[in-house]
Amino acid sequence: MPITGRKPGECFRTFRDHLGPVVAAALGDQHQVICRNDGNKSSLTLGPPNSAAGVKLTGSRGSFWFSLRQNLEVLRTDDKKRWQLKTREYRYAISESNDEMTEALMRWDYVCNVPPVWTPTWRRWEASSKSARASRIARSYRSWGPGLF
Repeated sequence: MPITGRKPGECFRTFRDHLGPVVAAALGDQHQVICRNDGNKSSLTLGPPNSAAGVKLTGSRGSFWFSLRQNLEVLRTDDKKRWQLKTREYRYAISESNDEMTEALMRWDYVCNVPPVWTPTWRRWEASSKSARASRIARSYRSWGPGLF
């Protein structure tokens, strides 16, 4: 069920108010989800603002760090009267230290609508090649979407 609201902030608060108790149930009440809004975009993080990797937790094998980052956006619905929340990307990670450069022991990542990678050499290759096969390949790459070539 999509999250909708009359204003962007309403959508962000609804999502934060849903995620907060889930995090509290899993990690404890002392760890809060922080929401930073900027117009129709928002980012959610876990832990104190000065923590690069989230919150420190202690398990049976010692201490580790858990981070949560989620980037959200709201878009107008078709009737233009409401806003709908979309997750643009998220990253949850468990690592050994409070450092973003340390490789995570385990992580979950998601990125929505990753644009195709465009390599300008394809255009040069098509122009320099006389083969029909090369032209067919270049046409198929052009069909991936507007602005690619």
